[in-house]
Amino acid sequence: MNTTRAKRGFTLIELLVAIAIIGILIGLLLPAIQAAREAARRAKCLNNEKQIGLAMHNFASTFNHFPPSASLTKAPGGNKMTVGGYSLLVKLLPFMEYDTIYRRLPLNGNPEDASNQAIATAMKAQINEFLCPNGPRGVTPQNPAAQPQTAGITNYKAMGATTRDSLKMVADPTAKPPYGTATLHPDGAIFPGNGLRFADCLDGLSHTIVTIETMDETASRWMVGKEATLVGLPQKSSPTGAAPQAPYPYFAPPGYDATFGENSGVAIAGLRTFLSHDFSPTGTDAGKYEDPGFAKTPPAFGPSSAHHAIVNCGMGDGSVLSLSKQTDAAAFFFMITKNGSDPFNVP
Repeated sequence: MNTTRAKRGFTLIELLVAIAIIGILIGLLLPAIQAAREAARRAKCLNNEKQIGLAMHNFASTFNHFPPSASLTKAPGGNKMTVGGYSLLVKLLPFMEYDTIYRRLPLNGNPEDASNQAIATAMKAQINEFLCPNGPRGVTPQNPAAQPQTAGITNYKAMGATTRDSLKMVADPTAKPPYGTATLHPDGAIFPGNGLRFADCLDGLSHTIVTIETMDETASRWMVGKEATLVGLPQKSSPTGAAPQAPYPYFAPPGYDATFGENSGVAIAGLRTFLSHDFSPTGTDAGKYEDPGFAKTPPAFGPSSAHHAIVNCGMGDGSVLSLSKQTDAAAFFFMITKNGSDPFNVP
């Protein structure tokens, strides 16, 4: 006699156990997937910096100097200069396979001239290599004072100086230097005016930051020279104007005592970096990373990123680095300066 067995299904408890196991597996996999995605974004960001760095070297091979971050013209009735013109990124377009865009632009045009159709069209273009994968995407509305009202942005800017007081001297040569001597300022590598030659970078190209990423999107139109330069540290001038590095034989920030870390003299003096803070500085910290009046709309962020724990930067030799957001302020200072006789093996 043939007998048939009834097919046995899942019990409720078995089904719940299976669902729980699947949930645990998903919970274990999601962080790994997120970590892999962030690693890919970080690699893409580093590659963007690398492409900009290679373009800068190709530019330098052609013109014997790095591109300035913007142009300088003499203001009427004085020695002060006006910052304007195209940004360094516009000058790099032919070296990044965007020659089609570059050739349509007037040679000495005003990037804020919305009446020029070629400029207005290019301004709205968003260049992928100028955008961090974690940063703002697409064309961004601008402040009402800005023209045109919408424009493509960049997450990568030139590192012009250690502080905004130092950068200010490029437009106002009569200004009192914040520290050290006037011949050292701006003390960064890429700023408005004349482009840096390799021989001008006495600290070594591999030791000098030329570009760095930022989260800012309020004053980051990729074509506008006035919005192309950042400084690295909050304003902290020596009250007397005396060289702060004495008796040290190198150019150093005010209060530096030849040590690093949270307990160093720099930290005590209040000089620190916002690399470790992904927010728009407010209160007494507001404006310390702004260019010295170059842009109509002050940038909200200085060197910063939406990456976890790091900010990517490009060095003068074309290499790229990921800086910890906890980077010591003095070490960051020495990485920005181009001819400060950077110290080595400091006790």
